[in-house]
Amino acid sequence: MDKIFLEWDSLEDLVALIAHGIKDHFIGINYIHGLQRGGMIPGVMLSHILNIPYTSNPELFNPSEVLIVDDICDS
Repeated sequence: MDKIFLEWDSLEDLVALIAHGIKDHFIGINYIHGLQRGGMIPGVMLSHILNIPYTSNPELFNPSEVLIVDDICDS
């Protein structure tokens, strides 16, 4: 699979689109965690857009309450 490189504006637009889908379809998400390196930036962005707290310790919460974010989609 070839890599796709995005400009910052495109990343913001895509994160906003994902946030809209989360808001409409995933009730009960109380925390967001981004995997270190690639997932942390979109995770924090989603946290801000959705006004959901970001957590560095997702293991402290019920797994059904935590959205885990990563930047890789290859399988």
